[in-house]
Amino acid sequence: MKKIYKGLSLILLSLFSLQCTLVDHVIPSAPDVYIAGWEQSNGRFTAKYWKNGNPVDLTSSSSLILTTSIAVSGSDVHIVGYANDSLGAAKGKYWKNGMLVNLAKNQNPSALSDVVASGADLYIAGVFTDTLGSSAAYWKNGELVKLDEGKWARSIAVSAGDIYVAGFGVSGNNSVASYWKNGAITKLTDGSMSAYANAIAVSGSDVHVVGNQYNGTFDVAKYWKNGIEVPLVDGLNYSEALDITVFGSDVYITGREFSGSTSIAKYWKNGVPVILPGGNYTSGITVIGNDVYVSGGAYNGSKNVAKYWKNGVPVVLSDGSQDVYSSSIVVTKP
Repeated sequence: MKKIYKGLSLILLSLFSLQCTLVDHVIPSAPDVYIAGWEQSNGRFTAKYWKNGNPVDLTSSSSLILTTSIAVSGSDVHIVGYANDSLGAAKGKYWKNGMLVNLAKNQNPSALSDVVASGADLYIAGVFTDTLGSSAAYWKNGELVKLDEGKWARSIAVSAGDIYVAGFGVSGNNSVASYWKNGAITKLTDGSMSAYANAIAVSGSDVHVVGNQYNGTFDVAKYWKNGIEVPLVDGLNYSEALDITVFGSDVYITGREFSGSTSIAKYWKNGVPVILPGGNYTSGITVIGNDVYVSGGAYNGSKNVAKYWKNGVPVVLSDGSQDVYSSSIVVTKP
């Protein structure tokens, strides 16, 4: 009997060891990659997004319609953008899980630029238009907040209960790159040359903003940390800084820079440029663990092709038969 017990003990021990080995070697699920964009085909525009490369059409129109930003919270997918009406006037658009949703009653967003989900709250940045004209604004759960001295809100971030918005105002005939913290404005440029703030990220007490400024000949990519400009490019060629994210102590900025007449997609990690192969433009950037994801695209000689890069390796989203563009990227862990 002792031999039987001993044999059973060895079998149970082996099964336990095998179970532990299997648990120890479980392969984590791949993250989900969401990209917003739009398509132009046969005289029609279609707002859309992709989840792991699979396209989802949102709204189609014979007039201009496009997306600008995407956010994912739990099982909900939030997308914003704008479309032209029959008279050619721009109207802000918001889709939740593929369905158009009215942002708020008796409000007239003429463009929606960015969307962020923070906890149970949804924040959207854009432009509000009424009889007095247009102004930069954001909406928290559908409630409008206008931003003093602002003309367009292009990006929004929430950190430790504070709301940060990047965009621009106007001084004379020039645009002034600016950001707002809880409604209080910080001007990043003096208005002597037009400048725009395109994106904002907050890490601890540091506020990071990227954008462009005209140098008298062409626009040049700009990066500001806590209101102070940090050199990013040499300014010898046209360039843009379009999105920014901070991961740990590293700052990632995405954009493009021309070399002669060729637009080159790239991102900068802590100021060091990384060229993205086969790309002419970028539209968004995010970092998950050790992986860097950048949305963008390229011109194939006749059409624009939407794509994204994971650690510099391109993933093509469209076949090149129609003009297709990407506008924003977000990556979530299952």
